[in-house]
Amino acid sequence: MYRTRGIVVRFIIGHTKLAADEAALGAEEREFGGFLRLPIEEGYTSLPSKTVSFLKLATRLFTPEYVVKIDDDVYLRIDSLILATQQWKQRHADYIGCMKNGDVYSDPAMRWFERQWPLLGKTYFTHAWGTLYVLSGKVAAHLSSVPDGLLRFFGNEGE
Repeated sequence: MYRTRGIVVRFIIGHTKLAADEAALGAEEREFGGFLRLPIEEGYTSLPSKTVSFLKLATRLFTPEYVVKIDDDVYLRIDSLILATQQWKQRHADYIGCMKNGDVYSDPAMRWFERQWPLLGKTYFTHAWGTLYVLSGKVAAHLSSVPDGLLRFFGNEGE
């Protein structure tokens, strides 16, 4: 468990059907701590659900000013978060991260095939995306309050 100056860091992970992997995760958690286990099955196709599950649990356990979601292959300088948080507060920022748009893949053979392509057209509208982004506690709480099944995910998000 890592706590400093109000920053709480957790490794977010769901569950697996493989008993050996669960045992290894349990051993690592007992030795190092800092895990936040979610009630979902791990996998690429469950990433959007994992994010929503994480936001629900994080806003239930804490009252965050900001929630930083970061992929496990990105190096985060935690010391920089303190200064960054001060800037976000000054600007009353609710979202910090990348925005993108791009081609919608309508071919089912493509890795990022979009099942909803007839509704979207040829190009995605500009939307939040990325390996690291930040939500204000207010936005995280709002997303957490949306009843299960009402959020729709793009096909390029894995689900």
